[in-house]
Amino acid sequence: MYDYELSAWWVDITEECLPQRNDLVRSWEIINNKKTNNIEYLVLDVIANDFILQTMAINGVPLKPKERKTQRFSLFGLQKQEFKLLDDKSNDKSNWPKTVEEAVKILYNLFEATQIKEIEQMNWEDFSFNHAELGSLGNWIRNYFGLWRGNFDLMLDCDIAEINADNVSTHISYCFWEFIVDKKVTN
Repeated sequence: MYDYELSAWWVDITEECLPQRNDLVRSWEIINNKKTNNIEYLVLDVIANDFILQTMAINGVPLKPKERKTQRFSLFGLQKQEFKLLDDKSNDKSNWPKTVEEAVKILYNLFEATQIKEIEQMNWEDFSFNHAELGSLGNWIRNYFGLWRGNFDLMLDCDIAEINADNVSTHISYCFWEFIVDKKVTN
């Protein structure tokens, strides 16, 4: 299910490389001639040479649906404001979990029974040190669950104070560990 190479890069928007519906684009908010906030947009539609964009995240923090604004840009406007297009050839969005519960189930099914048994014996600090904090599991979650590539549904499903890709991957790691430990207790 996850045996593929990720291939996603931010590229310049040109006549040869135009955003399409459901693509992710980003730009900087400019205040007093200074780049301040990195804003990510979802391309809702392309009408003639205009692009209908919806604000999805500011500085990597997803916006709740009612906070999202829709704007219309021409190709010239996108280029003038130095928008970048996420050229994502991974084609894995259908594998992205939308909820923490789905993410935990996917992780559980990826681990071998012997690994699950080892995790059952760990407290959170040991698990975090051995799996989450060393980057392997957290990095895997950020990459393959699309936390850096627009999986705003999963990010917003996390009940944490500061939503960003790193905190969300740690939260999912904790929920995964907790699921295993709770499952051990109930068996």
